[in-house]
Amino acid sequence: ELSDLVNVSQAKHFHSFQHSQENDRACHMSSITENKALDLIKHQAGDFINHNKRQLVKIYPAGGRVDSSNMDPHLFWAAGCQIVAMNYQTPCDQMDLNLGRFRQNGGCGYVLKPEAIRKDYLKIDTSKA
Repeated sequence: ELSDLVNVSQAKHFHSFQHSQENDRACHMSSITENKALDLIKHQAGDFINHNKRQLVKIYPAGGRVDSSNMDPHLFWAAGCQIVAMNYQTPCDQMDLNLGRFRQNGGCGYVLKPEAIRKDYLKIDTSKA
């Protein structure tokens, strides 16, 4: 089939920001748990945002979400994560937020990130005052 000939991204394990900078290409995508991503946002937000300017990142729910509850996607969008996996079978405020965000742009499923979290020449100061 035609789809067998096309590979848009290649899964790669996330080791560190330095490892990714030195070894990964733009077509590589890392899947990171929500807990790991929250830790990266809390302790290395600037590095995470810069990483997400170069690499595809998918955030998936923590394994402890056995009730199919949803994480808050806006934290990950704000860090530039391109894909935040949601449990569509669970109606909730987080799902409403997700559906509302992607209703923009004709509901095509894609929303352009703000310039500050996609342009390399723009840096965000994530240090605490």
